[in-house]
Amino acid sequence: ASYYIKAARHCRLNYVFRHKNVEDFARIGVDNAKVLLPYYLETRNYPLACGKDIPLAFAGHWEDDGRDRMIVALLDAGLPFELYGDAYSWGKSRYWPQLQGCFHGAVYGEKYNELLNRMQVSLVFFSKANNDTYTRRCFELPVSKAVMLSEYTSDMDSFWPEGECCAYFRSEEDLVQKASYLLAHPDEVHRLAENAFTRLKVLGGSDADRAREVIADYERTVRGKNPL
Repeated sequence: ASYYIKAARHCRLNYVFRHKNVEDFARIGVDNAKVLLPYYLETRNYPLACGKDIPLAFAGHWEDDGRDRMIVALLDAGLPFELYGDAYSWGKSRYWPQLQGCFHGAVYGEKYNELLNRMQVSLVFFSKANNDTYTRRCFELPVSKAVMLSEYTSDMDSFWPEGECCAYFRSEEDLVQKASYLLAHPDEVHRLAENAFTRLKVLGGSDADRAREVIADYERTVRGKNPL
């Protein structure tokens, strides 16, 4: 990381993952940082004609940020739930004994895309350690037409407006209430999924879209056409 920061001063444009990183660079005198959003891979993430037989799930790692407690709240409420991730990290949770019954392990490759396509509603948590306000999965889920029930962030709401493309929770109680509502209203799940899928195409969330963005930035900054 230290080598990258040193080299950044000599670059005409620096891509970063988070808006916070733009501020981090500005503090060290580098004012040409730009967010390059995550994306889905068109060859690996795409809609499948499969049954939506997983009502509610989460696929991802464990972090000691309360996500395990929230999942237990869903289980305590009697909601159908499936958990996918690596046993090494989830096994560290103090709630692991309660989570084992819904745990299915990690899924990769084609099975991962199939898993997302099978989900009706997917929880979305953000890494507090990384200061995340969105992740790559926030672009993978809409293309699979799985509705995101996500922690609220202003970045997410700008991509996926609340009540139009996504459902957000702001507390444990809110999560249980909104998960229960979605599972009881399949028409609403379908509406949100279709809206998010359509908006994804407008936002441009694929690897090809990001490549086009990089090429356009190159034209502006390196070739001097309307520089930033």
